[in-house]
Amino acid sequence: MALRIRRPGDFEGVPDIRPLVWILAASAAVELAILRTFTRTAIHIPDIEALRTPYEILTRGGEFAYFLTLCLLLPAAVAAAVALQRGGHPQWRLATFALVVFTATWPLVDLGAISSGALDAMTLAAVLGLGTAILLVSGARSALPVGGFVAAYAASAFFTLAATGDGAMSVGQQRVLLNTAEMAAVVFACTTPMLLNGSRDRFAIIVAVVTGLLVFGALLGNGSTSRFLLLWNIGLSGSMPSFFYAAAAGGLTYTVLRAMRGGYPLIAAGLVLLVAGGIGLHSTYQSALVGVGLAALAAGLWVARTETAPSTAPVPAATGAIPITQRA
Repeated sequence: MALRIRRPGDFEGVPDIRPLVWILAASAAVELAILRTFTRTAIHIPDIEALRTPYEILTRGGEFAYFLTLCLLLPAAVAAAVALQRGGHPQWRLATFALVVFTATWPLVDLGAISSGALDAMTLAAVLGLGTAILLVSGARSALPVGGFVAAYAASAFFTLAATGDGAMSVGQQRVLLNTAEMAAVVFACTTPMLLNGSRDRFAIIVAVVTGLLVFGALLGNGSTSRFLLLWNIGLSGSMPSFFYAAAAGGLTYTVLRAMRGGYPLIAAGLVLLVAGGIGLHSTYQSALVGVGLAALAAGLWVARTETAPSTAPVPAATGAIPITQRA
């Protein structure tokens, strides 16, 4: 009798969205690295004029990655919603509704049907809905990193909404929101390894330590530029000691690598998209990255949870075998 052992991350009866989501995550990462990071630091490169041709080629590659990401956002959001529904995610209705709230209001702004302030409010509601859908299903280990990201995004978004709205905030209220966003984002990044169970990955640990040291050195060596990029790209001011941001970078690196090597690419892709999107209301593009990233994370965590839940499947006595324990 042949027995099929399901590999980690396999989809049974569910559309496999992993290639689509990973292409989206990869293109968003390239765009972040080239357009939002390299082109803003190239002015510090000596004799940059002599490298004009390579610079233009690299910039065009970043622009292509940006437009590719834009083209893939809507298909990836739809695919994630379908995967959640067919995969039996208990909160697929809430997650789908949150995605629809955002994707349906995005074109309305371009048509002039609603204001940008209404889109910002809908975006915040969508992120809160997707985060809630994950928290209601995930275990206690996932609550801290997921809750940390949602809290960071919400605090930063509330600051933006209040600053651009009619209501005025005191300096103390502004400081509370910004400090909350800063600390919650660092907590999210540092605790992302809690999203995965199992043994440690030595290779991922080594790469994570190296990444953390590089970030720490960058913040100490050229703190003003590094913090500017941190604020512009991710929404963090860099007001905390450099060690915390180095630990955050190391934690994220470790989790992404371990998820990829452990057979859970949706979790890795979701985290990459969250980092590329950042916290707060930067732009519709970055908010869309966050929305799809949370949906991918929800699907990936649900697959991981269903696989690690053991179920005893007794084999008929006629086979002469003893009962075995299979992964669901």
